[in-house]
Amino acid sequence: GAHAPECQTRFRAHVLRRLVGLALLGLLPLGVFRYIFQLPFTQYGINLSHINHTAIWILGLLPVIVGINYYIAGKPANLRQYPQVRLTRWRFKELLINFFSWTLYLLGYEMLFRGFLLFALLHAFGLPLAVGINVAVYALVHLPKGWRETLGAIPFGLLLCLISLTTGSFLAAFVLHAMMALSNEFFAIKAHPDMQIKSNRL
Repeated sequence: GAHAPECQTRFRAHVLRRLVGLALLGLLPLGVFRYIFQLPFTQYGINLSHINHTAIWILGLLPVIVGINYYIAGKPANLRQYPQVRLTRWRFKELLINFFSWTLYLLGYEMLFRGFLLFALLHAFGLPLAVGINVAVYALVHLPKGWRETLGAIPFGLLLCLISLTTGSFLAAFVLHAMMALSNEFFAIKAHPDMQIKSNRL
């Protein structure tokens, strides 16, 4: 395995990529829509409308997502991919940074996919084509992670699109996607034979 300094370097690189992802996928389109096109981004899924409906989706699906991740955590195929950061010893600080950077990245990711992109396609092409294009692009970006994740992205992407369209917001998609990633990451760290979580906080 990699020496500790190499692991820490890769860890910092992952965190940096996630922060850049937030900027490029979320904040940059937000600025373009608001200040260049002068479009009301509240009509593109960037709002808190139907918050009760959103909460029902989140509370209903969260146990299912976490349960599936718990089941697959120790599978060899999952451990080959996750956790993305290959630290052998996880302190509280590193867990916190890892989860927080994942969350920020997925905020930008879902703001783009189930926010700007989905609703822009809806306004331009109508419902079937908007969902079809969104799910197809979402699946394609998972190709580097293998065919299992690519195929799995199709029903999950379809579900997130439909939830976003029925609530008028990307919020539920973001929370569900983040919880899927974070629970998978945590369970994979716990299940990985070469990794351990240190009890000391620092």
